[in-house]
Amino acid sequence: MAAIASYPAHTSESPTPRQSEQYRSTEGDVVIFRSADGVLFNIHRANLSVFTDGPFAVDFPSEGDVVELSESEATLGYLFQFVYSGRHPLLTDVPFDSLRALAEAAEKYQVSPAMSVCYMRMSTMHKEHPLAVLQYADRHAYVELMDLAAPYTLGLSVKDMRNSLSLSTQIAWADYKETWTSVRWRSSADIGQPPMHVGRKGGEVRCDIWPAIARVVQSRVDSCQRPPMLEIDAMFVGMVDVAKQCTHDIPGSWGNKRCSQQLGDWRSALEDKVRELPQLSQCLSVAEL
Repeated sequence: MAAIASYPAHTSESPTPRQSEQYRSTEGDVVIFRSADGVLFNIHRANLSVFTDGPFAVDFPSEGDVVELSESEATLGYLFQFVYSGRHPLLTDVPFDSLRALAEAAEKYQVSPAMSVCYMRMSTMHKEHPLAVLQYADRHAYVELMDLAAPYTLGLSVKDMRNSLSLSTQIAWADYKETWTSVRWRSSADIGQPPMHVGRKGGEVRCDIWPAIARVVQSRVDSCQRPPMLEIDAMFVGMVDVAKQCTHDIPGSWGNKRCSQQLGDWRSALEDKVRELPQLSQCLSVAEL
């Protein structure tokens, strides 16, 4: 449980306090909190007991004392919205750094409604801010969110992850990265696409569609900043329309298929490979043995 310090309402060493405009009520039994930047929040004790299950739910000092918190006015302004009934904010317009600070405060003080909304918002940010989301998930044991964010951290090095995660997760992440990066991207040649197709009147004809597709996809693989297995959609975007330009059949063990069907086979093979790769949580289970 996080410790909360209580001090006299004001001392000569304290910054001159100012009152929050939104939380200034003096009616009923209120607890006065002071933010790190000197803003006072008057919060009803009964609400703290109902909406929180941590340090805010304990008995606070007698009236007249001020409870010092380490969070900023902005963070507490968001947080205290969740200890009152009504429609809670969805935080869709909150900048990520502010969201991250709020998420940590919600966990620290166990403000359940805020914890839930922050979790949902952090889950939507795993691609844009994968390391920060992974740190949050690791710190608070959100295993599913760890698995969601982890693939998008694979471009980082083991050194980058040092001191960013708990020791057990660092070890698991190193194994996880090694497994993912050892997987070879399955090329067009592996699918068995022959260079010649069957023409409409029989006989073999050369098709220029498939080599063009293969060149585009391979160039995308080569320039991909993350493991291409993560970017299958991006690797194949636009290629279905190109493949449809082929009107030939394809002979051989794959049966009679056109380029569009062959493209689907290629993509399916890669998606199957991704499904076979372990989640970070699976590596974590091994690391903890």
